[in-house]
Amino acid sequence: QILVMQDEWWLVDVAAGQPVRAKHIVDPQSWGATWLDVTDPDSSAFTGKGLFLADGSLIGTATHLWDCGSGGCSHRLFRFNHETLRFDPFGGSNFTNGGEQLVLSDDGRLLVNYGSFHVGCGMYTTYVNVTDLTTGDGRSFAFEQESFYELALSPGGNQFIIAQGTGCGSSVQDVWSVSCGLFDSFKIYPLQLWDWQANTRETLVPGLEPDWSDDRKHLVFRSCLAQAPDGQWKPIESGPPWLYVLSFDAGGYTIQPVAIGQSPSWQP
Repeated sequence: QILVMQDEWWLVDVAAGQPVRAKHIVDPQSWGATWLDVTDPDSSAFTGKGLFLADGSLIGTATHLWDCGSGGCSHRLFRFNHETLRFDPFGGSNFTNGGEQLVLSDDGRLLVNYGSFHVGCGMYTTYVNVTDLTTGDGRSFAFEQESFYELALSPGGNQFIIAQGTGCGSSVQDVWSVSCGLFDSFKIYPLQLWDWQANTRETLVPGLEPDWSDDRKHLVFRSCLAQAPDGQWKPIESGPPWLYVLSFDAGGYTIQPVAIGQSPSWQP
C-alpha cells in the first residue's frame, strides 16, 4: 500500500500481479470517524497527516470544523483499518488536543503527535503527545505561548530537538531570519534539546530543519550564523542560509559550517 496525501488521502494498492486499486478518502466521517463532542455532526471533517506503523497499520490525524479556529485546527488521532475501511479512535479514545504532525521513532516504539493551535494572533499553544506503542502508555505536554515548527526525535527516542519561532506576526525585513532568507515571515528562536521524560530543556543556537545522526552525537541543521570574537555562534541578517553540524561533547557542543543548502539528512 502507498499512502498519497494532498488535501485528501489516496490509498493505492500496487501489489505485483494485481491491478492498481485506489481508495479515495475524502471525508473521514464517511469511513466511521466520530466526534462525540461536536454539536453539528453533519458539518465537514477532513484528514491530516498519516503514516504506517511497523505492523502495517495506518495511523492518521483528522480534524473537524468544530475543532478549528481563526488560527488553525486541533487534530485528533485515528487508526485507519484499510481492510474494513474504518477510522477508529487511536488507543480507544479521541485525543482532544493534538496536532497534524506525526513522528515515529527509529525503532518504531514511540509515536509522537504534535502541532500548534492558535486561538488568536496572540494566543497559541503547542501540544505534544508521546505514545509508547509497546505498552500503550502515553504522556501529553502543553506549551503555552510557544510555537513549534519541527520536532526531531533522537535515535532511541530519549530526546527531541525543538525548532521554534514566533507564533504570530507579519513579515518584516529587520528580522534576521527573514532578511537572510531562512524563513519567509517570523523570527526563528534557538533550537532546544528537550529531554521529554525529565521534561528539561537546554538552549542551543537558532535554526531549522534539524536532523540527528544515527549515533546521536551530531545534529545537522539550517541557519544563518557567524562566530563572534568570544567564540559564540550568533544569528546574522545576511544570507544565504547554510547547513551546520552541531557535535555534542562532554563539555557542551561545537559547531561547524558545512555548505549552503537545505533539507539536510544523514546517510544511514
